[in-house]
Amino acid sequence: MFIRIKIITAKNGNKYAYFYLVKSIHTKKGARQKVVKYLGRAEYVGVLRKEDIQILFKRYNYKCALCFSQEDLTIDHIIPLIKGGTNDLSNLQILCRYCNLRKRDLVYHIPMFKRKPQIENLMCIKN
Repeated sequence: MFIRIKIITAKNGNKYAYFYLVKSIHTKKGARQKVVKYLGRAEYVGVLRKEDIQILFKRYNYKCALCFSQEDLTIDHIIPLIKGGTNDLSNLQILCRYCNLRKRDLVYHIPMFKRKPQIENLMCIKN
């Protein structure tokens, strides 16, 4: 299985990257690709290569870094760009849309394989 990334331009001119988990299927008519799961959407900024995005999703096991959900995933900056963060892979994490909205511009990162944090603690962390 692999990640398929589809870039779509909205009517307002913004570009969005849609992420799908895809597997190859071989039939008598030939090979084709089947979407196994919709992973999420992110605003496309054009600085990440498709390979980098695949590495990022695999690093987080296709799950949100905070609540471990597999629904509606987004790419989030650990240190927001407005606070001096970069688009480097070490500053990116996978969050579901709900956790990403709750995080806002806070600097918050939980190392992988740690216990799930309490969401109340998420709101009081500021740098």
